Amino acid sequence: MAVETVGREKNSVPFVRNLGGVPKDDSSLIRPVKSVSEEADVFSDSDTLLHEEFVDLYDWLKPWPLERVLRFSVFNRIKKVLLRLWPDAKIRPFGSLHTGLFLPTSDIDVLVEDNTLPPDYLERTAKELRSSGMAENIVVVDTASVPIVKMVDADTEIFLDISFNTAQGLRAADYINEMRISYPLLEPLVFILKQFLVERNLNQTFTGGLSSYGLVLLIINFLQIGSSEDYRKKTMKEVNMGLVLLKFFQFYGQDFNYVKLAIRISDGGSYPLREELRRQMSRVSGSLLCIEDPLQPENDIGHSSHNFMCVRQAFEQALWILSSVFVCASTGRCKWWSGYKGSLLAFVFVISEKHIRYREWLQGRLLADNAPARLSPLIPPEITSPLNWSQLFASAPPPIIRRQCSYSSALDLS
Repeated sequence: MAVETVGREKNSVPFVRNLGGVPKDDSSLIRPVKSVSEEADVFSDSDTLLHEEFVDLYDWLKPWPLERVLRFSVFNRIKKVLLRLWPDAKIRPFGSLHTGLFLPTSDIDVLVEDNTLPPDYLERTAKELRSSGMAENIVVVDTASVPIVKMVDADTEIFLDISFNTAQGLRAADYINEMRISYPLLEPLVFILKQFLVERNLNQTFTGGLSSYGLVLLIINFLQIGSSEDYRKKTMKEVNMGLVLLKFFQFYGQDFNYVKLAIRISDGGSYPLREELRRQMSRVSGSLLCIEDPLQPENDIGHSSHNFMCVRQAFEQALWILSSVFVCASTGRCKWWSGYKGSLLAFVFVISEKHIRYREWLQGRLLADNAPARLSPLIPPEITSPLNWSQLFASAPPPIIRRQCSYSSALDLS
């Protein structure tokens, strides 16, 4: 039967295209999942394939040089508009553009620092952006804890969030870059799990999902003490990323007690009692998730994730789906579907056709002869080292790996 993805775009395709189908439903394939660490040998038949697909997906998701140049070009154009209005301001990128951990569809976060801004600075900023002709869909969000101006770049359709006098975002980005040195596995896990949440519309706090910063802190805590493995300084060449992903899903999807415990990253990581920690927080939250901000201990990063139960369930569901591919309940032994030659990650990761076409369109638009002149490859030298523009023309995202799939007429599940 054809693969059916419930609750997603109709015009979406699996990460690995041409997925021929999956075996008919068989309850014997699914059973309560044992600890991944206990079952490490169970996955020996196919964990290499899962690792390879993890690496394939990571290579496709991470920014290619042209995308990085393009985003800084968009930032520089908006910066010029803002400086016309606020000439004394310091304007800098933060968030995923600052760390480099942005997906092809990620927003650009812009920080405006100026202590002399008038009371109507949000409305005046929105008006200036409208008159520039560079921005579309401009919205002033003044009810959030951090007021922002949201907009879409007219040329590239990239979303931007402009915030004011909130240096905490820059501190968080610097902290993430420091942790990437200690935990090299942080970067690939961030890309993969960001995409996982984006596909399920669980990546925005205003809908109760998990913020990018919250996700990064979950991953750091997992790499610190969430597993029996020592992941400090480990690279993808030393670790099976398929098993790491399964362990992450198990830890935060099944094992962690969100009702009693909170998550702390400082001092090597720990799990303080949730109620005790929340008494020290600056505001009360009904969210299931409680994460102490390592930069502001009185701040609960999970306070806005009121729909975190859906995130936890998504992690658990992914664990069950991937585990059921390998484990047969009738014998208690691992039995890989010997006739299946397709993708494993396609069961839980779907890259929409719209996503793929947008990325291809963006590349073609930038390289076309009639590309808008303002899409110039300007990068501030204080932000990043100059790139060779001629080499960037040859740089393109790696193709999505397409494995041809087929099934044997009889699946040996014994």
